[in-house]
Amino acid sequence: MTIAIILAGLIWAWFQFGLASAVVFTLLAGGLLLVICAYRITAAMILVLSLVVIAMLEHQMRHPLPSAFQHVTQSLTLCIEQVPRQYSDGTQTARARVQAQPESLHLRKIRLWLYPETTNLTLNAGDCFDADVRLRQPIGRLIPGTFNADRYNFAEKIDAYGTVVELSSIAHRPGFQQRLYLTTAEKLGDGLGLDVWAALALGWSRAMSPELKTLLADNQVMHLFVISGMHLAFVLLLVNLLIQWLAYGLAPWLMISRTQRYLLAGLVTTGYVAFLGFPLPVTRALLMFGLPIIGQLSAVRTGPLTLLGWTAVILMLWHPAAWLAIGPWLSFGSVAVIFLILRWRLLQNLPRLWQPILFQVLMTISILPWALSSGFSFNLLSVFSSLVLSGLIGFVGLPMALMMPIVDLTWLHSSWNQAVEWLVSLLTLTANPGLELPYLDSAALFLLVVMAVWAIWRRDTSSILVGAALLCLSILFWGQGGTNRVPSVTVYDVGHGQALLLDTGDDRFLYDTGGRFSPEQSLAEVVLHRVLPPLEGVVISHSDLDHAAGAGFLRGQYPRLPIWSGQRDQIPIKSSTRNCHQQTKLHSAIEVIPVPPSLRGRQDNNQSCVVLITLNHHRLLITGDADKYIEYYLLQTHPHLFPVDVLILGHHGSGSSSAGAFLEANQSAMFLTSSGDRLAPRWPAERIESWFSDQQKTLLNTAKLGTIQLTFYPQRIRVKTWDSAYRNRLIY
Repeated sequence: MTIAIILAGLIWAWFQFGLASAVVFTLLAGGLLLVICAYRITAAMILVLSLVVIAMLEHQMRHPLPSAFQHVTQSLTLCIEQVPRQYSDGTQTARARVQAQPESLHLRKIRLWLYPETTNLTLNAGDCFDADVRLRQPIGRLIPGTFNADRYNFAEKIDAYGTVVELSSIAHRPGFQQRLYLTTAEKLGDGLGLDVWAALALGWSRAMSPELKTLLADNQVMHLFVISGMHLAFVLLLVNLLIQWLAYGLAPWLMISRTQRYLLAGLVTTGYVAFLGFPLPVTRALLMFGLPIIGQLSAVRTGPLTLLGWTAVILMLWHPAAWLAIGPWLSFGSVAVIFLILRWRLLQNLPRLWQPILFQVLMTISILPWALSSGFSFNLLSVFSSLVLSGLIGFVGLPMALMMPIVDLTWLHSSWNQAVEWLVSLLTLTANPGLELPYLDSAALFLLVVMAVWAIWRRDTSSILVGAALLCLSILFWGQGGTNRVPSVTVYDVGHGQALLLDTGDDRFLYDTGGRFSPEQSLAEVVLHRVLPPLEGVVISHSDLDHAAGAGFLRGQYPRLPIWSGQRDQIPIKSSTRNCHQQTKLHSAIEVIPVPPSLRGRQDNNQSCVVLITLNHHRLLITGDADKYIEYYLLQTHPHLFPVDVLILGHHGSGSSSAGAFLEANQSAMFLTSSGDRLAPRWPAERIESWFSDQQKTLLNTAKLGTIQLTFYPQRIRVKTWDSAYRNRLIY
């Protein structure tokens, strides 16, 4: 287990801090084991295995799209792996496997977007085509405490994003999984039953409706609706029962020992995994269950946790990048909890009715660290819903799913649809107690995990109770953040858009809400609400969707929250919104600079609220999307304000803002911009990038660094970002 933990830490160190840090981490870990514990063989194994893992990670780095090909159009042959997501405006998006490409590229999979102006064809899983694709690097929004697209893409071998410019020569060449899906899909019709079937046959995809995804996540049952370790365990159990019944029938003529029965069940289950094409989650589960069982049956003198650790090592040598995603951690954590329950006999003296309930409680608690770090919803009723659904899906749903592609029975498909509809209705009732836990940074989370492990390891009642109490108090303390905080400004990485959290030290305000996550949902609803603290007010600079898409959601969440906007008549919540141009002070630290109506009327962008924030004697200026005319006005009528200490570039750094004189007047300032590359490299403008290059000054850009946090101390401003060595290596 020690080797597995060190290798997992090595993989994360390589991704977050780079190759040199990974090598240093390896040498330190091996050296400590050698010097302090005198584990020579273990230290040597760690050194050798670490070098192998590092070499494999470095080899995989040849696949993600190099920066030289950013926004370059290339001719590719692609095959759609999953059902494309269809948006209301005709846009389609799906994951595609790269079949042919130029010799200079080594792409394996890409996330693909097709727009209605390119094709009016509706694509499906298994469609293959030649296309000219405008490529982008596989990096996404980087907001701490939310889904990390960089790690996920690298772990899932998604090497680029692409937009189809021209499509030709379409053919239908489905693989086994696509054929399995299509055979049954046409008999299920459109609806929730088809969504669930697509997840089981093809894995999670964006084709599933956002409402259903959210519902499953809120109930903590997403793992039940995709082929994973739980399904494999039920397959193994069902196969073992069939073999056991067969053994009873053949008992007069043939004796089958327990070991032979287990080995036969393992062979049949392995054949099932091979039949599916050895997908990573199922193969991982097969090894997790298989190696410890084989070790126990072969009388290997080692504990199941040690065997589980060696299983993890084997998987790290097979695909080390997979450990950057959450899936392996959840899977191994669940199996480790099961082994600890068996080892400590926690359920032995309980009534039979309480045993499965306590088991599910422990399994639910085991995901708490990931709920705190990655934005999972923690549902108090998931103990009972998971307990009931696991049995129903394992003994009813899974056999139905296995039968549907084989047996053409109308009642079977209609029963599937009805069962899914009933299930969704039930989950709707149990989703309400879903609890959004506060985001904890890695240091705080590490301390909490150590505290919990200590309490459990002691195994006496008082230690467990004390540990649980300290755990809850710590979560509440970190979540509230306390008073008398150091003032800060957080520029969230919302892609093309803007959202800034202004923390004055005693109150918090949000300037803009970011854009849309999808045509149906705002980014504030899907992502930002997870990391936003309690707010005292919101400023929506103007009505453009990349600034105001989350206004309706925030009003629904906080009905009495003061909201100001420069275009209150143009946003959906105008009746409860105040005009920022009629204000001078929103807070003792937040001043609104009035702009004459004659200048504001030139265009919508000039309606933006211009805000000056003063924090510990440092001044930060936000102009929204206001253009050069507003900047010249500020220079002429408020010369005493300049230079400011921090300047957020107007209009995401486009050429319509950031006049040369305005930049020169703030030459000593720290410059930031909130931008995203969208489909073409338009932000920041070439003129502005040239100015920063000529002046040898740095522009902090969320498109490269992710979320940027400025902390304002009396004598200095501290800059914190959450970018990784992997991200910087790709971009630069």
